[in-house]
Amino acid sequence: DEPLAPTRARRSQNGSGDEVELVFANQSPSPLELVWLDLEGQRRSYGTVEPGARRAQHTYDGHAWLVLDPGGRELGTYRAPTG
Repeated sequence: DEPLAPTRARRSQNGSGDEVELVFANQSPSPLELVWLDLEGQRRSYGTVEPGARRAQHTYDGHAWLVLDPGGRELGTYRAPTG
Protein backbone atom coordinates (compact mmCIF):
# COMPACT_ATOMS: atom_id res chain seq x y z
CA ASP A 1 0.00 0.00 0.00
CA GLU A 2 1.31 3.40 -0.97
CA PRO A 3 0.85 6.01 1.80
CA LEU A 4 -1.28 9.05 1.06
CA ALA A 5 0.28 12.47 1.29
CA PRO A 6 -1.55 14.86 3.62
CA THR A 7 -3.35 17.77 1.99
CA ARG A 8 -5.05 20.97 3.10
CA ALA A 9 -8.24 20.04 1.21
CA ARG A 10 -11.40 21.37 2.82
CA ARG A 11 -13.83 19.71 0.38
CA SER A 12 -14.00 16.99 -2.23
CA GLN A 13 -13.52 17.68 -5.91
CA ASN A 14 -15.33 16.15 -8.85
CA GLY A 15 -12.89 13.77 -10.46
CA SER A 16 -13.33 11.44 -13.40
CA GLY A 17 -15.65 9.23 -11.37
CA ASP A 18 -13.03 6.50 -11.04
CA GLU A 19 -13.50 4.32 -7.98
CA VAL A 20 -10.66 4.27 -5.43
CA GLU A 21 -10.05 2.23 -2.31
CA LEU A 22 -8.18 4.03 0.45
CA VAL A 23 -6.72 2.08 3.37
CA PHE A 24 -6.58 3.87 6.72
CA ALA A 25 -4.28 2.29 9.34
CA ASN A 26 -4.73 3.44 12.93
CA GLN A 27 -1.37 3.28 14.70
CA SER A 28 -2.58 5.35 17.66
CA PRO A 29 -3.82 4.06 21.04
CA SER A 30 -7.29 5.58 20.46
CA PRO A 31 -10.11 5.04 17.98
CA LEU A 32 -10.06 7.52 15.08
CA GLU A 33 -13.05 8.87 13.20
CA LEU A 34 -13.13 8.92 9.38
CA VAL A 35 -14.99 11.85 7.86
CA TRP A 36 -15.73 12.44 4.19
CA LEU A 37 -15.69 16.12 3.18
CA ASP A 38 -18.43 16.46 0.56
CA LEU A 39 -18.38 18.78 -2.47
CA GLU A 40 -19.61 21.69 -0.31
CA GLY A 41 -17.15 20.96 2.50
CA GLN A 42 -19.75 19.46 4.83
CA ARG A 43 -18.53 16.68 7.11
CA ARG A 44 -20.06 13.21 6.75
CA SER A 45 -18.92 10.68 9.36
CA TYR A 46 -18.05 7.19 8.12
CA GLY A 47 -17.40 5.66 11.54
CA THR A 48 -14.24 4.80 13.40
CA VAL A 49 -11.06 2.78 13.01
CA GLU A 50 -10.08 1.03 16.22
CA PRO A 51 -6.50 1.17 17.59
CA GLY A 52 -4.18 -1.12 15.63
CA ALA A 53 -6.81 -1.77 12.95
CA ARG A 54 -6.87 -1.05 9.22
CA ARG A 55 -9.91 -0.05 7.22
CA ALA A 56 -10.43 -0.13 3.46
CA GLN A 57 -12.74 2.72 2.43
CA HIS A 58 -14.42 2.84 -0.96
CA THR A 59 -14.46 6.35 -2.46
CA TYR A 60 -13.88 8.20 -5.73
CA ASP A 61 -10.90 10.08 -7.16
CA GLY A 62 -10.68 13.65 -5.90
CA HIS A 63 -12.67 12.97 -2.72
CA ALA A 64 -11.27 14.41 0.51
CA TRP A 65 -11.16 12.57 3.85
CA LEU A 66 -10.49 13.90 7.34
CA VAL A 67 -9.19 11.91 10.33
CA LEU A 68 -10.24 13.03 13.82
CA ASP A 69 -9.09 11.96 17.28
CA PRO A 70 -11.69 11.13 20.00
CA GLY A 71 -11.77 14.80 21.04
CA GLY A 72 -12.61 15.94 17.49
CA ARG A 73 -9.12 17.32 16.78
CA GLU A 74 -8.06 17.09 13.14
CA LEU A 75 -5.11 14.75 12.67
CA GLY A 76 -4.92 14.88 8.90
CA THR A 77 -6.76 15.47 5.65
CA TYR A 78 -6.22 13.27 2.60
CA ARG A 79 -7.44 13.38 -1.01
CA ALA A 80 -8.01 10.24 -3.07
CA PRO A 81 -5.59 10.24 -6.00
CA THR A 82 -6.78 11.09 -9.48
CA GLY A 83 -5.91 8.87 -12.41
